[in-house]
Amino acid sequence: MRWNNKKNQIILGGVVIVCVAAGYGMFNGKSKHPREDGKIITVNYGSIQNAVSATGNIQPQNRLAVKPPIGGRIEKILVEEGRQVKIGDLLAVMSSTERAALLDAARLQGGSTLKDWEDVY
Repeated sequence: MRWNNKKNQIILGGVVIVCVAAGYGMFNGKSKHPREDGKIITVNYGSIQNAVSATGNIQPQNRLAVKPPIGGRIEKILVEEGRQVKIGDLLAVMSSTERAALLDAARLQGGSTLKDWEDVY
């Protein structure tokens, strides 16, 4: 293609004018950035929270059956289920079968008799 041809020079001139006009429009046109439009932006500071919801089965690492050396009734449990315990921690207060029977009989009689038997045992 030869540039000395009048038709080619006119086409090239038109392309250059279109490119210059497009560049001028892009750089000098109205900006969408709020700061350049004179708008005031308020910045709020806070923490970002992210929540995850999941379902599943939880299995203990160690499971141990507690078997006392004598039979009886548990009077009071001192630890909550799922709590971690160490060797030697007191888990519960247990009454022997005989003590439980005596206290049950004293409860039926009521009042001071029950207190006396609780103090003795």
